[in-house]
Amino acid sequence: MSTDIKYSIIFGNDHKNPLGALQSLGQVGVHSIAVCWGSHTGTLESSKYLKKIYFGKTAEDCIKILLDIVPDGEHAVITPCCDEAAITIDKHREELSSKYYFGYSTKYSFEELSDKGLQTKLAKEAGLDTPEFYTIMSINDIPENPPYPCIIKPLIAMRGSKGDLKVCKDKAELIQNVEEALPHNYGLILQRYIDKEHEILIECCRFTNGEFYAPAIVKNELDRLYPPEVGLSALHEVIPFENEQFKQKIGNLLSLMGYVGLISVEFARSKSTGKYYFFEFNIRNDGYNPCMTKTGANINFYYVCDMLKIPFQTHDSKHAFVVSEVRHLQLLAHKKITFSEWRKDIKKSIGFTWKYKDDKKPFYVMIRHAISGTVKAHIKKIFRK
Repeated sequence: MSTDIKYSIIFGNDHKNPLGALQSLGQVGVHSIAVCWGSHTGTLESSKYLKKIYFGKTAEDCIKILLDIVPDGEHAVITPCCDEAAITIDKHREELSSKYYFGYSTKYSFEELSDKGLQTKLAKEAGLDTPEFYTIMSINDIPENPPYPCIIKPLIAMRGSKGDLKVCKDKAELIQNVEEALPHNYGLILQRYIDKEHEILIECCRFTNGEFYAPAIVKNELDRLYPPEVGLSALHEVIPFENEQFKQKIGNLLSLMGYVGLISVEFARSKSTGKYYFFEFNIRNDGYNPCMTKTGANINFYYVCDMLKIPFQTHDSKHAFVVSEVRHLQLLAHKKITFSEWRKDIKKSIGFTWKYKDDKKPFYVMIRHAISGTVKAHIKKIFRK
């Protein structure tokens, strides 16, 4: 089946998220071309599944590269691996449509769908639980009686940073954080803070025939986040998604979006209510996609086949733990977990996120980068003293 896929394009930066898509497709014999911008880290080139890599200065510059690398009369599928990648190809949909297939919405532009306010509105309409929220475009938009504690974060993720995500305990703290974050953001979203028990991510694909596929929940415990509290998980528990009522609400959301393609939807479970509250969705390939592949559901491959109208059969995920090797090592290096906990996590998992038996080099390249980064950070800390 994979021999029918002549051109597969991975679009994004030279880091872990595109590597996951590259390796997942590689498991079924699909070798991909990468089109990247930003730092040239060597991560993607370390994989045996890479055909060739091209670099542009910006995502916009890469559009010309995309138009040049696939011959006239041929068709390829683009897998966008970050928000900027997805928004950029959506903006240039008309130019790219003669050669490329990729995710789309029949109702909104991807730039509109990146607005956290619209995301929350659509999630609420779909029947999902959402925290109380407000859109903040100026200091005057702060409500008179906001819920405390509350959290502020960029309205458009790609125009802000994780550093702008702040928990505010009172009005003085809220005003200070909003004043600091607004100047370099398009706007902010203010939400009631959820007393999290854990976080979950559901990676889905809505197919061109209107059906959607969501094989598993990726559960992330709060004591394995790096950086702590605001970072990403270092240990993933993959659980088959069997709650049909919950699943149908996600299907409602995708339908309201008019969306087709890869998407991940994030939630946090509240300790006090036991409910899963919607946080956001990402309209592109997710960095946790190897968790699906490692547990039997190669969602990247199904997406590519669907776009090319090649017959395929989906599979279920199995219950398992997967270790995100770099963040897991960083937790150990920064003494956020003990060596015993680190070893126990590895022992109970089925493997590492980006390490495959026939493609081990990327694992060592990323570990080397992580160690180098940690050493440099410690040296800087010493000199600051």
